[in-house]
Amino acid sequence: MATHSNGMSARQLEDQLGVAYKTAWLLTQKLRRSMVDPDREPLEGVVEVDQTEILFREGGAFFDPGNAGKILVIGAVEVIDRDINRAKPRRKRAKYLDTRSGPSASP
Repeated sequence: MATHSNGMSARQLEDQLGVAYKTAWLLTQKLRRSMVDPDREPLEGVVEVDQTEILFREGGAFFDPGNAGKILVIGAVEVIDRDINRAKPRRKRAKYLDTRSGPSASP
């Protein structure tokens, strides 16, 4: 994954390792999470933030309102490039919140 400029899909990893797609997908997710620096610097300067809600139903129960829920997706983009002092999308952050567990958000 690290040698490809655009990363690698789970399907490519499945072919290269000769494992099931589910195994390759899980491995790519774990590898991507492990490559994120937990001590990364917070966004600075002008930051644009937006949110959206994604509705879903658990277990394929389409007509059961008790299984309905929504996930809140929050995104933030640093829009001022500090080096040239102009508007230019820079670093990004995204987080999802399961609204069933109550409202909570952290930086």
